[in-house]
Amino acid sequence: MQRFFKRNDGFTFVEALLQLMLLILFTQLIMSHHVVLKTLQQTFYSDDVLWEMFVYDFQRMIDAHDRPFRVVRNHTLERMILDEHGKEVEEQFDVVKSSNYIRRSMNTGNEPLLYGVSNMYVAIEGNTLLLRATFVDGDVKERTFHVPTEK
Repeated sequence: MQRFFKRNDGFTFVEALLQLMLLILFTQLIMSHHVVLKTLQQTFYSDDVLWEMFVYDFQRMIDAHDRPFRVVRNHTLERMILDEHGKEVEEQFDVVKSSNYIRRSMNTGNEPLLYGVSNMYVAIEGNTLLLRATFVDGDVKERTFHVPTEK
């Protein structure tokens, strides 16, 4: 029995086959998991879903205050709103060119809203705001919003 444990000849053929089968099994599991994750990513994190989430959030930000917007150089929106302390602060929506995202900036800091945007065009006519975003991959998406006007 001691002679059996002291032999260090290496792997037997059966042990090598067992390890090869385990390697193949784990490889198949990893590949199937990768396919499922890629499908989920394409379904839930597509540009269309992110755009619709941005549009929903943007509409909620518009509805939160009844203050009118002002367009600056066709790619920046500004308006004065009241913060939680009742102090009037400037709220601004524009595109950060270096990082390719639309941000909302106020006196308290910046809040990224939508990533992958290379340019944004905004125009206000009456109480309709047109927002057109050009993405890095060349897609262009636009939406119109109902906004408050000057009183």
